[in-house]
Amino acid sequence: MNHTVTLPSGEQQTHPEGEPLLHLLKDNGLYSECQQGFCGACKTKVLCGTVRYLAQPLARIAEDEILPCCCTPTSDLKVSY
Repeated sequence: MNHTVTLPSGEQQTHPEGEPLLHLLKDNGLYSECQQGFCGACKTKVLCGTVRYLAQPLARIAEDEILPCCCTPTSDLKVSY
């Protein structure tokens, strides 16, 4: 299933559930750090929507944050820095 992801720029793109969200963000020039859930460099705020973690992240995140390197959207999603 595909979900619409609204990027910080306001642009909307389709992203398949099951693929790490970081792939979409990197394709749009947003992140390029560890990509393993360790460093938290890709920490992103979620304005609306839900995700599922493909691997449990080790970096600390707030309740309204996600690590796109190790999660996939489970609904339409709107993210911000």
